[in-house]
Amino acid sequence: MIITMLRVHPFGFFSDKEIRFMPGLNVVLGPNEAGKSTLFSAIRSSLLRTHLKKTEFDRLIARFLPAGGGDVVRLELGFTTPSGAWLLRRQWGTEARSELRLPDGGTLVDEEAIRERLQEELPARLGTFWKVLMTGQAELGRTMESLRADGGDAVCDLADMLRRTVLETGGVPVEAFRSLLLSRLKRSFQHWDSIHGGPEAGRGIEKPWKKEVGVVLAAWYAREAVRARYDKAVEYESSLDALNARLRAVEHTARTAEVFLSVNRKAEQDARNRRTLEAQRAALELEQADLHAVSREWPVSDARAREIERTLGSWRGAERPL
Repeated sequence: MIITMLRVHPFGFFSDKEIRFMPGLNVVLGPNEAGKSTLFSAIRSSLLRTHLKKTEFDRLIARFLPAGGGDVVRLELGFTTPSGAWLLRRQWGTEARSELRLPDGGTLVDEEAIRERLQEELPARLGTFWKVLMTGQAELGRTMESLRADGGDAVCDLADMLRRTVLETGGVPVEAFRSLLLSRLKRSFQHWDSIHGGPEAGRGIEKPWKKEVGVVLAAWYAREAVRARYDKAVEYESSLDALNARLRAVEHTARTAEVFLSVNRKAEQDARNRRTLEAQRAALELEQADLHAVSREWPVSDARAREIERTLGSWRGAERPL
């Protein structure tokens, strides 16, 4: 029998929770009061407890009634056997009922029929499961007393299970299995410092081990290489972000200047025209100054010209022959 699914709805402080178990070893890990014991009690109760009297319900199940109110608890347990997949439903409280869905599609609802069918599928007696294989932590101290009081049936069940386990694994000796595990453990943790959680001698990816690199160390190197590439990519993206910020600032300045020029385009054209007109005015003023200078000198020059002309006239009369 392999348990594949557990659903509690409700049970203890779980209002509705479903857990899927994966092939292989499943470990339920959590702090105190996380609900580990509650889930264990749910599995054990669904497999080993059938119809309960009022006193048995109060002693065994009542503490798992919903804390927020309610008078029933419900469990669903899925498991597989060589014959196929099974689904077991249990409900205790004001209305108690059970249902076992068979691999062929049939359903059992009779408590005694369900108990007998489960006994056929379980690899040991219900008492062995209850007292040994599924005993609670607080009950471990009474396990040996339970085994002795059981008259040896539980011990025989355990021996049969262990013997069957060895045969089903091909009769592999324990020492050979242990040796295989140790060799795989060594191969997995070569050059790995378990105390410090890193490579031996602190040899990271800057100076990595080249030979006899264990699986864990190889994975660590691969992770660190990815992290280094990630850091480099983040640094490159940061530089791009800084460059984009500068480009956005320049673009903003250019847009501001463009808006300013658009608003003041007429003023800029007027300024150009003004500069042209001012140059023309300066040229005219210079020409005007020249003309003023000429006009001031003209009377003097005219009088001098007249005087020269009279002098020349007198010279011409004196030169006539007698």
